[in-house]
Amino acid sequence: AGLMLMKLEPQKTIARSTSALSNVLEGLDFVCRTRPIRAVLLLVGLVSLFGMSYSVLMPIFADRILQGGPRGLGILMGSTGLGALTGSFFLASRSGTRGLGKMIASACTGFASGLLLFSVSRHFWLSALFLVPVGFSLMVLMACANTLIQLMVPDSLRGRVMATHVWVFMGMGPFGSLLAGSIAAHLGVSATILMGGLFC
Repeated sequence: AGLMLMKLEPQKTIARSTSALSNVLEGLDFVCRTRPIRAVLLLVGLVSLFGMSYSVLMPIFADRILQGGPRGLGILMGSTGLGALTGSFFLASRSGTRGLGKMIASACTGFASGLLLFSVSRHFWLSALFLVPVGFSLMVLMACANTLIQLMVPDSLRGRVMATHVWVFMGMGPFGSLLAGSIAAHLGVSATILMGGLFC
């Protein structure tokens, strides 16, 4: 519905004589040369690699550490969802794009702090409470990073740069989950989430 409400001028298609590979490399070159975009993508990648894996470890944390079982797992994941929903309302209430860089930094700090507090908590409802800012901060971080990148990229490169953003965000997650599982097998779930929060 949002897309259909947009009134845009027709865009002329520019014929390209270069190969698909050279087009991709052009987009990557732009990302590497543009310091703010490179910094945001690096931050998103690191958060995805070291922070997002907490959700993969959540069933073990809910069952073995908090003794919550399946119902407890549902409440913990629901707390994260409540935070994310609150974050989306917060973003929808804003107008303009000023201060997005500071918001990204604050959201990353909030996400990391929430993870750190969650990792050391042994009280179920307190743990659920700590997951609300985790969900809130993650939503704000990813939405602001997405918006900021799109604002800084010229039209001709936007698709390729956003593809890099998706690759960094979605592509690092599975590697982070594999890493977190390996660490948790040796050091435990709490220590793994704690380390993820410290990295973030």
